[in-house]
Amino acid sequence: VLGAARLARIAGKSDEAARLERFAKAPLDIVRTRHWDAKTGLFLDADPETYRLADEAACYDSFAPYLWGLVSDAEHYRAFDKLVDRDWFWDDFPASSCAKGCPMYNGANAIVFPPAATPDKPLAKGCCWNGPMWHYANTLIAWAFGEAAFAEPRRRAKWVEFFDAWSESHYAYGDRTAPRAAEHFRPEDGGLCGHAWDYFHSAWIDPFIRYRCGIRLEEDGRTLVFDPFTSDDFSLSGVPLAGREYTFVQQNGERRVRTAEGRELARERKRIVLKLEPKDEALGI
Repeated sequence: VLGAARLARIAGKSDEAARLERFAKAPLDIVRTRHWDAKTGLFLDADPETYRLADEAACYDSFAPYLWGLVSDAEHYRAFDKLVDRDWFWDDFPASSCAKGCPMYNGANAIVFPPAATPDKPLAKGCCWNGPMWHYANTLIAWAFGEAAFAEPRRRAKWVEFFDAWSESHYAYGDRTAPRAAEHFRPEDGGLCGHAWDYFHSAWIDPFIRYRCGIRLEEDGRTLVFDPFTSDDFSLSGVPLAGREYTFVQQNGERRVRTAEGRELARERKRIVLKLEPKDEALGI
């Protein structure tokens, strides 16, 4: 709904944008006031009638409220301290789809809760999200964690570590001939929980460009920000923005932005902010 409101505002329909924003306010207020657990520092699922929080069942959707900046303040950003904590979600191949303190946690795609099974005698199942690293969940986390790291730069190195480990999971057991994704992996060591290949997640591309390479187009469709999370040298060409293509370079700490024709628009050793000249009225966002 808020996305539609932003598009309406860009299109000059301010009344419609305001209506949609009012419509979204009530559910957002419920998330912020009823689902936030100050004790754990996480958003949690809640009983729909009593709003009792599921404080033993934190999982990947604890980070969903941070998507697209829906929640954006320091008090709530502390949830990401749990994400990078090995006692909670972090591991060699983060993130676990369920917090490790959950009584049902198991990283190997198995049920571990009575009466079907116990932690000593897990019951293997084909589709369990009580621990395994899951590409769908990691896509959500990459965006949510990216928004937090954009606002709080001290988190950027850990975001890059997360993203690089997730990227490595696409190459099963070191086979780098082609990127392929299985549906779920053990977060402890990246081992496959099953042998069926899943589709390659194109959602990897957006956080790669938006956060790792730091190329963002703001909501007005014209303001470009170039502020990479990584300190690595790189060059990325043919990036379409506002109807034109651009090249972005980071080398030896210096950042440059060029048009497809090679005209240099900016060269800085810090964050670059530019107003783009649209090719036409269509927004190439």
